[in-house]
Amino acid sequence: LIKVSFLFNHKILDDTDEKLTESDSSNLSLYSSTNSVLPRTIHMELEKHNLCSNEGSDNSDERLYMHLRILDRIRKLKAFAENNPLPFTDYYCVLHFECTCATESSGKTYSNEIIEFSSLFIHASTAKVLSRFHSYCRPVINPVLSEFCTRSTGIRQENVESAPVFPEVFKHFLQWIKIETDGKSVAFVTDGNEDIATYLQKQLLYFNLDIPKELRSWIDLKKAFSDILRVNLLKLSEMLDVIGLNLECTKHCGMDDAKNISRIVI
Repeated sequence: LIKVSFLFNHKILDDTDEKLTESDSSNLSLYSSTNSVLPRTIHMELEKHNLCSNEGSDNSDERLYMHLRILDRIRKLKAFAENNPLPFTDYYCVLHFECTCATESSGKTYSNEIIEFSSLFIHASTAKVLSRFHSYCRPVINPVLSEFCTRSTGIRQENVESAPVFPEVFKHFLQWIKIETDGKSVAFVTDGNEDIATYLQKQLLYFNLDIPKELRSWIDLKKAFSDILRVNLLKLSEMLDVIGLNLECTKHCGMDDAKNISRIVI
């Protein structure tokens, strides 16, 4: 499910984007044996691909080889996607939550509450954002936001004090999804498993709400990106960087993060 979604509906490179040339492809085997490549050659190649380069850097050869390998993988995925144009789902729904937190070390025992609910609804075939859902949620377990939470999320106390509680927000979200899908299929996408597996589940359990069938499976974009491009698990900003995009807007702003996730999806 994860791999199919990424392959069938990812605009990996446009004609104006950087492509892996035949010379680059042939050099993959060369750079895998770095003892045969002069440091100056590596430096020139790093500059050619707009990578930060310091002559004499210990890992310059590794960074160049990794970059060429990723470009080669992207080229192959693009070719596959062009030959298999139909996505496996009608729509994607990107989900991102901001939650209460006490300290940076707050773990699974802390009662995180969703305080910002952000979602983007994307047409899978056209890769167009069709609609968006956004709402703050009023926390009830820890109604006063900690200084750390405000600093980390940018959400102020006044944002949540007049907001509806989670059950009401979630009800409106499900109604929105029902209207937007109109009986067609939808795949939910998150940056990591925590949004649904941890934060959403905590809220549903606390309010004794059932987990909707459609939210019992989802696409972990972080894991999909890692599996398909054969790289380590990356942060959102790092994934954007790999495909040549910059992080837009403010980090940890719920809707801004959802927008950045959607840019990778489409």
